[in-house]
Amino acid sequence: MEERLIELESKLSFQEDGLQQLSDVLVKQQNRLDALSRLVGQLQEQLQDLAETQRGHGGESEKPPHY
Repeated sequence: MEERLIELESKLSFQEDGLQQLSDVLVKQQNRLDALSRLVGQLQEQLQDLAETQRGHGGESEKPPHY
């Protein structure tokens, strides 16, 4: 009986360690996703600003000087 209890305690400890490792990885991934989401938002703003600047300067309706 004592042997079985020690085995179960050992398995439980192993599972707790595994869960902690998974939790740590999940936190790191979420932090990376948050950073990437912020970056995508910044890039979207930059693209929108660039598009507005192009529209303000004639944009696509003007031909480049080499035409």
